[in-house]
Formats: sequence, structure tokens, C-alpha cells
Amino acid sequence: MKDPFVIGACAVGLLGVAGCAAPPPSPPATNPVPTVAEGKPAPRTAPPAGVDEVRWSDATTPETPAWKLLQKVVEAAGGAAIVDGVRALQSTGKIQQRSPLGGFEATLTTTYLYPDTVRRDVVLPSGVSVSTIFTPGRAWISSPLGTFDLPEEEREKMKASLTRHPLALLKSRHDRLFRVSAAVSTGPGGERRDVLRIQAAGQTAKAVLDGEHRMAEVSWEGPGLSAEGGKERIRILYSDFRTIEGLVYPFRSEVFSGEEGISSFGADSLKVNEPVPPGLFEPPPPSPVPVPTGTPAARSD
Repeated sequence: MKDPFVIGACAVGLLGVAGCAAPPPSPPATNPVPTVAEGKPAPRTAPPAGVDEVRWSDATTPETPAWKLLQKVVEAAGGAAIVDGVRALQSTGKIQQRSPLGGFEATLTTTYLYPDTVRRDVVLPSGVSVSTIFTPGRAWISSPLGTFDLPEEEREKMKASLTRHPLALLKSRHDRLFRVSAAVSTGPGGERRDVLRIQAAGQTAKAVLDGEHRMAEVSWEGPGLSAEGGKERIRILYSDFRTIEGLVYPFRSEVFSGEEGISSFGADSLKVNEPVPPGLFEPPPPSPVPVPTGTPAARSD
């Protein structure tokens, strides 16, 4: 029988990659966004050091530069009808994961039911299967050792991971409290890249766009995932974009905590809006807490 700590650590480690808590939102900056004349884009300049939020807008002000940029991102993902029409999404592939016990490769299947339900099924190298499920009413882990409710901290991390997924960020633009700001950043090679800073569902994330207005990087401040811990910038790099059922989706992702690589994932398949098997998100009864055994105490009567 596998040690419960080994199975639990692997499963919770996978959750932490995608669901670190974000800090409270910063006040909006006031630097102006370069305007765009009819058919003639204005020259873009890098923002001052330490400033990357330059204009706020929300769903009621679609005329702002940040919102217009967001619309381009939606179009790059397949268009509003496709993005908003995704109800179920399931990806399967291989994940290379670091852990306190060393690195390993596992098979990972993630099933999203939008807006607020997700299941991650991990098949470890030993063949042991561990499932982690989040629903609005409950979050739990199921493994050969039984079923156990997630601690509140891990439940909140998994809840936050739902809002930071690129597709979820785009879907959240209809929320009443949605906020988006735009900026320009300079990449490693000196290239200028558009950036969106998105607030949704109480979380804040920054998305760096590639030349085709796809989310190539999503980052946020959160508890470090490296062995040293602490608070670091968590970054997920997305690549290998493919079109499935009209949805433009990244088949590869790499997670970094600070500058340290934590994991990478490559999808082999993606299913969009296919029926979800009955009971996939049905919560089983929790496993009973083991009762210590030993020599019964002598009776005094």
C-alpha cells in the first residue's frame, strides 16, 4: 500500500501549480494609453519602470483601448460565440512534475464544467490513480486509500485556479465586477508585447499576448512553489495552439515559480462540449477516520 503522504503530496502538488492565491488588487495607474488614429496605429512606447497597468475599463465601457484589445484576444481564441459556448472541456496528456521525492511523469486528465467545476485525474508512474474534484459545494481527493475532503486552504487554491485559466479569464468578461487594464511590456529579445491585467472572481492575473493576440503567458503573485517557498511570481507559459471545434487552445503549458521550472504539460487530446459521464462529479461519502487499535484498558468495575 502506498504511503498516504506520498499520494496526497503528489495530488496536492498538482493543485498548487495551478491554484496559488492572488494578492488584493492594486489601485489603477493613470498613465495614458497611446491612441490609435483611423487605420494608423500610434507608436507604442514601453511604460515607465514598474508600471504595467495603464487604463482600466469594464463590461460597460467597450470603447476603451483595454476592452478593444480584449476583444482581439477573444477573436484570436475563436470568437465570442465559441468562447462563450464552451460548457465542457477535457484535456488528456502527460505532465512532468517536480516533487519533494524527485521528478516524475504522470498522465493527467482535466475536465472543466464551466463556470465552477473541475476534476483532475492523475495516473502516477506506479499505476496508482488519484482524482481531485472541485464543485461549488465540496472539494475532495479520491485514491486507493479512500476519499478525503480537501483542507480549506487547498480548496481555495483550486477554486482560484478555475478563474486563472485563459478560457475562464475570457469568459469572465461578462461578470459585473470584471475589470481589465492594458499595457505594453518589453520581452527578453526587446520585442514589444501587449499585456492585459484582469480582475475577475476576486482574483487578479496578468496575461502577456503573442503577435496573434493569444494568451502566451498568465502570471500572478502567490506562494512560491519551489522548495524555498515564500511569495513569488507564478507564471504559466502557453504554446502549441491548435483549433478544436472552432476553439483555439494551447496544447502545451509550462509552470514557473520565480525563475524555477515546476512542471510542464503536453496535451494529446482535447474534447470540447462532449457529454460528461454520469457521476463524474458525484461526491462519494468520506472515508471513515481510522480508529487506533491496541490493548483495551482494564475495566475497574
